[in-house]
Amino acid sequence: MNIIGLIGRVCQATIFCTTVVATASFALGTTATPQQFGAKGDCISDDYAAFRTMFASGKSYHIPAVRFCYVIAVPASGHVVFALPAAATLDGDGRRSKLDFTISAGGYYRLFSASAADQTFRNFAIEVKAAKPVAQITVFAQAADNLDIESLTIDGGMSSAGGQRVYPLQFVGATNGTHVSNVAITRTSALGLKRNSDTFPTRNVYFRGLITTSMYGPVGLNSPGGPAQNVVVEQSTFGTNLNPGQESYLVGFSSVKNLRVVRNRFPGSSKSDALHLEEANDDATIFDNSIEGPHLRGIFFTDGNHRLAGRRNLSPTTLKIVGNVVRSLAHASLGKDVGVYIHIADPQNDGPFRIEGRLNRVDRYTRCFIADNVPSTTLLVQDNIFSHCGLGIYLKSGTLDVRKNDIIDTKISLQVDNAVSISPNRVINSQPTVQRSSH
Repeated sequence: MNIIGLIGRVCQATIFCTTVVATASFALGTTATPQQFGAKGDCISDDYAAFRTMFASGKSYHIPAVRFCYVIAVPASGHVVFALPAAATLDGDGRRSKLDFTISAGGYYRLFSASAADQTFRNFAIEVKAAKPVAQITVFAQAADNLDIESLTIDGGMSSAGGQRVYPLQFVGATNGTHVSNVAITRTSALGLKRNSDTFPTRNVYFRGLITTSMYGPVGLNSPGGPAQNVVVEQSTFGTNLNPGQESYLVGFSSVKNLRVVRNRFPGSSKSDALHLEEANDDATIFDNSIEGPHLRGIFFTDGNHRLAGRRNLSPTTLKIVGNVVRSLAHASLGKDVGVYIHIADPQNDGPFRIEGRLNRVDRYTRCFIADNVPSTTLLVQDNIFSHCGLGIYLKSGTLDVRKNDIIDTKISLQVDNAVSISPNRVINSQPTVQRSSH
């Protein structure tokens, strides 16, 4: 008789069927569930011990859907709540496979420590509930290669910027391979950042299909202390930022080589920057994005600001801004908003920079397009539509080529130090002004 038949006989003859089946399932290498280790999933009982035991049982785990939720009461001493082994897979049945992490003591917490390679988290929900403000909560702390996070819902539970900081994903060690796709995130701080002092490399980061709402920080990668390479953000929707101001933004990157921000939507209100690129972003392409809302700046590129004073971009930088729609919905109330703003804060930055703005539509901003203090730069502004802006194009320094743009009900000001080429543009109810800077 084979083992399956034996298990059937035992199930008919004894009330210990569940125990026998669970033991046999591990022998056969099948997926473990928290119920096999005593989890209730009733949103009342503490299922922490059941999950912890399950994660020690193998490498494949499944969270069945329940009517309510699984409560994970985080121990006060458990700053790393769960650490899965290498090549582990944890999946569920959607939003009804929900883990409620409840935290009652202060400190720093990592709910899942992804410190082993090749881990996958898929198709369940996470909610963080802190009884009082804590210093920091990181849902996924990545310190190894090949982390996949797919089809999750993450609610950080934040109600103000002054409370605890909840990070859906942080890089805490050298990584190569991060895939975050089809994840809905709300009430959290920044996604995907690392500290300025961290010097480890971060490579091949891929964000796709994100939906963020009610955020208290940006999506992006902050890596001035260490290299970051090959970062893609595509087909995502970035909603309201609840921590407005010039120091905040919806999506932001610094010190990234080979950055692609493609086919995303920025419909929410930020009253700050929609897309913020800062300090040594080399070979960046901003393509086919829709940025519509009362943003302070739609697309902002700079070599740094006062937070990163003294750092210089000494390598060649290429920036392509192509095919985007950048439209303000409330420029009259902001007064200082800019559709596309390129600014070099350090006058000693030697670049050189090559910047292209092509096939974009920018309208209803106080200022449509500004390139300010841009030395050693070749700047091409071509085939764009600038309309209904208080000041359409303001360019200073560098070598400028402005051609084949539609400029409608908009002022034009070109203040230049070097060569300027203004090929035929289609100008309607607009008056260009060209001024040579004095030396």
